[in-house]
Amino acid sequence: MASIKLGTSNISKVKLGSNDIQKVYRGTNLVFQLSSLDPDAQAFITAAGISDPTQISAVDQLVLDLKAAAIWSKMQIIYPFVGPVGDLNSRKYNLKDPRDLDAAYRLSFNGTFSAMSTGVASNGNLGDYADTHWVPNAQTFTNGVHWSNNVYAEAGISLYNMGIAAGIFVGDWAIINDYGNNNLDYWQAGQGGYLTSTTATGIGYTLGTSNGTNFRGLYVDGVLAASDTNGSINSSNTGSAYLWSVNDAGSPNNPSADTSNFTTIGEYLDATEQAALHSAMIAFNTTLGR
Repeated sequence: MASIKLGTSNISKVKLGSNDIQKVYRGTNLVFQLSSLDPDAQAFITAAGISDPTQISAVDQLVLDLKAAAIWSKMQIIYPFVGPVGDLNSRKYNLKDPRDLDAAYRLSFNGTFSAMSTGVASNGNLGDYADTHWVPNAQTFTNGVHWSNNVYAEAGISLYNMGIAAGIFVGDWAIINDYGNNNLDYWQAGQGGYLTSTTATGIGYTLGTSNGTNFRGLYVDGVLAASDTNGSINSSNTGSAYLWSVNDAGSPNNPSADTSNFTTIGEYLDATEQAALHSAMIAFNTTLGR
């Protein structure tokens, strides 16, 4: 679809008197259509260059669902990994803040990745990682923290889905779906040792959350799989979180070749809130057929 411009600026509304014009055609070509999308969804769609109607609808509904559940404001990062097949650039944008900036947690891909309809996968080679630019030491954690990741397909090389290393288990940050095919999921927010849960497969949604004081939980596919009272958060780590690898003192290590299609970082989520996020993610991916 072309566009109507005033100089170099796109026209966002066309009126006849006080009435909004829904569509404008040049001959049989549609050159303008009034957007009824949520403005946050529209900003992401524009940044990512998404034109597929199904993808547009899915992104819009995802934003509406998160806002209806009152958890949109709790998100810092939402990577829905959606866009034209083969276009890795479209997958780098953060739905919550789709500016092309490190400060907006726009992903920086390094190495070899595949941008598919089902999500994004790396080759699983050492050096394949995506930098989120999200650093624990730069956060306040006044309202706790959560990380989540959804694996669509588990690869033979399946290690860290997202993490920051700080020595052997001490100070690590990680959310891991089935590390090394050992039938365990993991969560740690910088201290307390890894909270783990047995899992039959690395496929599915893993969410770890800590409230900053007396609770942390590891949810697998929307169900609380493990918890304890060690909800404290260690914010001393100055490394940024990597996806498909762990940031080991500035170098990628323990890579994963899993296909991931939904990742979030934000504030602590209680049982109801994590269930709402899980449901919104499922609805989003179902609409996209993945």
